[in-house]
Amino acid sequence: MEELIDWELMKVQNRIYFITSEDSDKNGEFTKSDKLHYYYIDLNEDRSYVIEYNPI
Repeated sequence: MEELIDWELMKVQNRIYFITSEDSDKNGEFTKSDKLHYYYIDLNEDRSYVIEYNPI
């Protein structure tokens, strides 16, 4: 299970960036020890795909 933490529309790139937190220990509670996932959706494409990336 993942919980949406934050999102932002970057108009220059025409992308939506968002961060989720994965319930790593599967206890139903989101804590600081849970893993973060970083994604974006490129709105320039004909079909929208969620792409995971690793920030620097």
